[in-house]
Amino acid sequence: MNSLNNNHTENKVNKQNVVHDLIQESHIGRDFYFLLVVSNLITTLGLVIGNAAVIIGGMLIAPLLSPILALGLGIVTANQESILRSTSVILKSIGIVLLLSTLTAFLVGVPNTKNLEIVSRIKPTLPFMYIALLSGIAATYSWARPKLSATLPGVAVVVALLPPLATTGIGISELNREILTGSFQLFMVNLIGIAISSAIVFSLLGFHQMRWIEKKEIDKEKEESAEEKDDTEMNDKPTLMD
Repeated sequence: MNSLNNNHTENKVNKQNVVHDLIQESHIGRDFYFLLVVSNLITTLGLVIGNAAVIIGGMLIAPLLSPILALGLGIVTANQESILRSTSVILKSIGIVLLLSTLTAFLVGVPNTKNLEIVSRIKPTLPFMYIALLSGIAATYSWARPKLSATLPGVAVVVALLPPLATTGIGISELNREILTGSFQLFMVNLIGIAISSAIVFSLLGFHQMRWIEKKEIDKEKEESAEEKDDTEMNDKPTLMD
């Protein structure tokens, strides 16, 4: 009996830690912006020169997966605040990626828009949806099981969220409608597929019971953001000595 109670308590603590880590990782702060900008620049340049290894390097450090998983969690817990928070982070990320990739492609120039790395991301088909769903399952399960966290980099490569979005930026810079629409459709297929499968896995693992923990973590995030803002304003104010 004690063993069962201990297992139940351990599982509950593990779930709380998962929610805490997911909210932390999807927080759109300085670290998130830094990783998003660097990964976007690497990926866009990799697409421009048609180098798969460079693109994979950018995908490995891209932070786009966590807010989508957080969206799936918010759907499971039926937490409107969490859903709006995750949606806001995703939309801001999309805007930043599109702006930077467009500027990068415009400034560097795209010698060949027909290179394999670009062409392969402008024709979404049904198998891409299957891949997105399976990737979302793998990513969510790996996140929910800390012992499997070592598999997340591999999942990030399979998910391929950043390359199609960076390709959209290239399409904008080249005023190429085919590249723009095709790549953005692929990004949306990946995003929706991951969000759906994430919600399913979180639900099956019993994370619907973690709504209060999720709310607590979001409230804590707000408090920390407010404190950081106050500290910044205090530092920016001129002192009497000035």
